Amino acid sequence: MSEIEVLVDQVEELQVTLNKIKEGKSLTDFGIVIESQILSIVLNNYRETLMRIMPDKSHIGNHLRFPR
Repeated sequence: MSEIEVLVDQVEELQVTLNKIKEGKSLTDFGIVIESQILSIVLNNYRETLMRIMPDKSHIGNHLRFPR
């Protein structure tokens, strides 16, 4: 599995987890905030990896949308 595929899998897993734990909670709930921060870190890693692998296409990361 490529580095990008690993990161996409992580993003998808984090999105599922975040959707599960947010049910009935405030978006300022500590657990939701932490999980959102982790998701943000993984998304940043994904974008940095794309820029490293495809430097001439680094603008792609600005417009990516992940499936929900």
